[in-house]
Amino acid sequence: MILPLGISFYTFQQISYAVDLHRAARDGKAVSVHGFREYLLFVSFFPQLVAGPIVRHNEIIPQFRLDPRRPGLEERLARGGMLFLVGLGKKVLIADVAARIGSPMFNRVLEGGTLNLGEAWLATYAYFLQLYFDFSGYSDMAIGLGLMFGFLLPINFNAPYRATSIQDFWRRWHMTLSRFLRDYLYIPFGGNRGGILVQMRNSFLTMLLGGLWHGAAWSYVVWGGAHGLAVGINGLWRHLGLRMPALLGWVCTMGFVAASWILFRTEDFAATWSIYQSWFGLHGRGGTTIDSPLILSALIAGGIAAFAGPTSQKFILDQLRPSRWVGLFAALALVGMILLIGGGLQSEFIYFQF
Repeated sequence: MILPLGISFYTFQQISYAVDLHRAARDGKAVSVHGFREYLLFVSFFPQLVAGPIVRHNEIIPQFRLDPRRPGLEERLARGGMLFLVGLGKKVLIADVAARIGSPMFNRVLEGGTLNLGEAWLATYAYFLQLYFDFSGYSDMAIGLGLMFGFLLPINFNAPYRATSIQDFWRRWHMTLSRFLRDYLYIPFGGNRGGILVQMRNSFLTMLLGGLWHGAAWSYVVWGGAHGLAVGINGLWRHLGLRMPALLGWVCTMGFVAASWILFRTEDFAATWSIYQSWFGLHGRGGTTIDSPLILSALIAGGIAAFAGPTSQKFILDQLRPSRWVGLFAALALVGMILLIGGGLQSEFIYFQF
């Protein structure tokens, strides 16, 4: 069945709107009264409508009433435009380029073929980068476009591939979804109340439903359940007072995340298992080569940016200082990306399907 574009995102926003107003009325707090026009604008605000960030009504509706020409207009336009450009660069220069080498390998497995050891690890790494830069790139573009119109949207990514635990990962990845799951599922389930086993149960159920949010398929159920189990075990580990060196924690976390992305990508258990086998050379121990300098550059630059670079949303919104050289570089980069887009290298954003 074909569903409207981005249906889950504006459904979540309407759920949060209704629940927040109900909770305020139940607790005897002042209930915000919004006109129908403001409500429609809230649920259909186009910059973040189809792939987030997931925005709460009290974050955005008050901004609808502000004068768009208020002081700071030039800075909002400049920072918003720069963030939009960075997001476009993530999509065009890294995500789509990484997909050019990763997608054919995944498609081969989905069609019944196999990968050798080198191909399996390259495909895993390519999708590892593609998903992050595709999704965070859209978030950058949405936040940047919103700021150009005078609206400040919540940050959605904070260097998730530097997380040293799975709990830390979910505090950094798709932050507005994690916030939604925490406030509207985890806490109503009981949150941190009760013993550690109850907390583990609450984490598991929350992430299980988070998996279902991505799609009504068993692959997403297993994906969400695996993350729920990992988050629960992480909580138990901390409850027992156990510690792990940061580097080892990062390796374990990224290994788990990369493994889970395989199922997320294939949506097929047999194909996922085949790639896991290929990781250990069970379908051949051969290597692979990257003949395209563009693809090699994208994979290297993407790794550096993901593992060691600044967080684009925080850096551009809070730290970047105005400079004519920054403006010149941005203009040249925009021209280059327009040429790439015109050359047909672009593809649809992954999270549009959700």
